[in-house]
Amino acid sequence: MENAPFPIAVYTGEELRITLANPSIMEVWGKGINVIGKLYTDILPELEGQHIFEQVREVLSTGIPFHAKNQKVDLLINGKLKSHYFNYSFTPLYDASGNVYAVMNTAAEVTELHEAKQTVEATLTEIKLFKFMADTAGDPFILMNEEGGFVYLNEMAIQKWGYTKQELKKLSVPDVDPIYNEEKYREMFQLSQEKNIPPFETLHKSKNGKVYPVEISIGSIHRDGKPLMFAIARDISERKKAEEDVISAFRKIEENEERLNIIINASELGIWEHNLKTNKNITSKRCKEIFGILDKKNVEHLEPSTYFHPDDQILREKAIEESIRTGILHYEGRIVWADNTIHWVESKGKVFYISQNQPERIIGTMRDITEEKNFQNLLLEREQKFRLLADSMAQHVWTSDLHGNLNYFNKSVFEYSGLTLEQLNEDGWLQIVHPEDRDKNIKKWNHSIKTGEDFLLEHRFRKYNGEYRWQLSRALPQKDKNGNITMWVGTSTDIQDQKMFTHELEKQVFERTSELNQNNLDLEKMNKELQAFAYISSHDLQEPLRKIQTFASQIIEKEFQNLTENGKDKFERMQKAANRMQHLIQDLLAYSRTSTEERNFEVAHLENIIELVKEDLKEELLQKNATVETGELCEVKVIPFQFRQLIYNLVSNSLKFAMQEKAPHIKINCEIAKGSKLNVEGLSKEIEYCHISISDNGIGFDQEYNEKIFEVFSRLHGKEKFQGTGIGLAIVKKIVENHSGFIFAKGELNEGATFDIYIPSS
Repeated sequence: MENAPFPIAVYTGEELRITLANPSIMEVWGKGINVIGKLYTDILPELEGQHIFEQVREVLSTGIPFHAKNQKVDLLINGKLKSHYFNYSFTPLYDASGNVYAVMNTAAEVTELHEAKQTVEATLTEIKLFKFMADTAGDPFILMNEEGGFVYLNEMAIQKWGYTKQELKKLSVPDVDPIYNEEKYREMFQLSQEKNIPPFETLHKSKNGKVYPVEISIGSIHRDGKPLMFAIARDISERKKAEEDVISAFRKIEENEERLNIIINASELGIWEHNLKTNKNITSKRCKEIFGILDKKNVEHLEPSTYFHPDDQILREKAIEESIRTGILHYEGRIVWADNTIHWVESKGKVFYISQNQPERIIGTMRDITEEKNFQNLLLEREQKFRLLADSMAQHVWTSDLHGNLNYFNKSVFEYSGLTLEQLNEDGWLQIVHPEDRDKNIKKWNHSIKTGEDFLLEHRFRKYNGEYRWQLSRALPQKDKNGNITMWVGTSTDIQDQKMFTHELEKQVFERTSELNQNNLDLEKMNKELQAFAYISSHDLQEPLRKIQTFASQIIEKEFQNLTENGKDKFERMQKAANRMQHLIQDLLAYSRTSTEERNFEVAHLENIIELVKEDLKEELLQKNATVETGELCEVKVIPFQFRQLIYNLVSNSLKFAMQEKAPHIKINCEIAKGSKLNVEGLSKEIEYCHISISDNGIGFDQEYNEKIFEVFSRLHGKEKFQGTGIGLAIVKKIVENHSGFIFAKGELNEGATFDIYIPSS
C-alpha cells in the first residue's frame, strides 16, 4: 500500500484516527508527513461541513461501502483554500469477529479532467474549443502526412519530446518512434482512412534518449483532397507500472490474500482471471461495478460474454484467441448495463503457461474508459474545422458566413495589406484586390456562394507598399451533419514567383522556337547546297576524271613501248589512282542519295532481291568460285532500290575480304519475330522485326572494331592489300537507319564475319 500509485489511508474507530496513510494521499492533503496517529478531523478541519466525515462514520456504522465520483472537495494547502475534484471510496475493514473497526480511503484526483470538461463547455466557438483542448491537453496531439512528416504538434508533444519547434519541423515519425516500421506505418495510414482503428501501444523516444510506452488513438481527415492522420499519444508509463504492480500482487495471492483483496477492491482497475482449462472466471468487485452489477449477489464466476455488446463480442473472442498465440491480451469493447446504457471498457492481460506451449490462464485488468471515449469523440467531431484554420496559418486565412460575408482575417492579411480591421470592415476587403480582377472575383465568389462549389481563383492583392502580387485563393464550405453550409474557410497563397517563372519560361520557349525555325531554314539551305554539290560531283568532277583515264589509256596502248620502265609504272599507278577516285565519287554519291532520295516503301520478297544482286555480281562470284546459301527467307516492307544496294554491298564486301585459300561461302537467313523474343538491346518489345543475317567465311575482323567499320572512310586494311573507299558499310548503315532499323556486326580474325539487320516488318 505504501508503494501504490494512488492515494490510500485508513481511519480507525469512531474518532477517525489515522492509522495508515501512504505518500500519495499525504501529498494530496498537503499537510506534511507527520499525520499517522492523528485525528482525521484535526488534519483536515476544512472538510467539516462538506459531509465527508459523515460519509466515513456512515460506513463505520453500516458496513456499506461509499463511492463518490467527480466530487468537489475544498482543501486548505499553504494557507489557501482551493477546490479539487476526486473519485474516492470509503471501504469498511472487518475484525476477526466480523465487526467494522476501520475505514479504508482510496482516491484518484480528477481535477484536471473536471476543469478540462468545464473549459470545453465554456468555449465559445468550435475552432477555439479544439485549439484549446489540443494545446492544453495532457497528452501529445500529432497530425501526420502519408510520409510520416509532422503537420501539427500541440504544446504537450513539444514538451514531452524535448525538441524545439524549429527542430521538430525537420523531424518525422521515425525520429520519435524507436520501433518505427515504414511498411506498417503506411498500412496503418491507409486503414485509418477506411475505418476506425482501436488504440494500440508503442514506444516514444524523447530528445534526451528516454524511451517510454504510449497508447496511440488514431483517426483521419482530408484537406485539399489529401489524406492526413492524427494521433493522441498518451504516456502510459505510470499506468503500465500500476498494472504490472497489480498483476504482480495478484500472483502472490496465496502469500498475502487479505492484503491483496484490500488493494483490488479499492482500485479503479477491475482484476480478473480466466482459467483456460475450466473456462471459469474469477473477478474483483470493481469488475462487478464496471459491468453494472450493483447488488450483493455472488458474481465471482461472472461470464463477461453475456454483458458485451453483440457487435463487440466477436472482437473480444478473437483477441483472446490471439493472446494465446502472442501471450498478450488487449482489446476495447462496449458493455450493456441492465438499464441499456452503453459503457466502454479496456481490458489488458497476460497469458501464463504451464510449459512453453500449454497455456493455463489469463490474468488481466479491466478499466472503464467511457469518459475518455466521450471526450475523444468530442475532439474528433471538431478536429476537421480546426485543422483547416490551424494548418493554413502561414498563408492569408479568412472566413465568411453562409451568405459570403467575410467576418475574419488572420494576422497575415493585416501585415500584408497594412490595413486595420476597422478599415477592412468600413471599405470592404475588395479594396486590396487589383481593380482589373474585382469583377471576376465578385462573379466567381457569388457563384460559389450560390452553388456551394469550392472557390478557386488567381488574382492580385495590393501590398502595404502599393505593390500588387499574384495570389491563389481557395475556399471550402463547412457543412453540418445535414449537409447544410454553415460557414466558409478560405486561404490565399502568394504565387508571384511562380507567375514570374512561368512568364520567363514562356519567353524562353518563344525565343527557342524562333531559333529552331531559323535553324530549319538554314538546314533547308544547306540541303540545297548539298544537292548542288552532288550534281557537281556526278558531272563536273567526273568529266575531267574521265579525260585523265582516256588519255592515260591511249598513251599505254599506243606509246607503251616508248616509255621507260619507270614511266610505265607511273602511268599504271596514275590509272589506278584515277579509278579509285572514280569509285570514291560514285560511293559518295550513293551515300548522299541514301539520305536525299524519296523513300517509297514497298513489300518485296527478300529472295527476289538476292537473285538480282547475284546477277549483278555474277562475274565476281564465278571468278572466286563463291556460293551464296539462302535459308528461310521472308517478305519485308522496304525501299527496293536502297535495300538492293544494301544486300549488294554486304555480299560484295564478303567477296572482297575472302581468304585466298578458301572459296567464299555466304549464308543469308531471315525470320520474323517480336522484339521481346529477339532480346536485342534497343529493340521495342512490342514491335515485330524482320531479322536478316548475312555471314561469310572470310578474313573477319577484331570485335573491338564492330562499330568503327560503319564509319565513313573507315578501313581496317591498306588500299594496297584490299581495294575500296571505306564507304560501303557506311552506306549499309545509312540504308538500315532509313528503314528505322538496327545493324550489328560480329567478327573474329580468320573466322569470318556476320551482319545482323533488324527492321520493322511492316
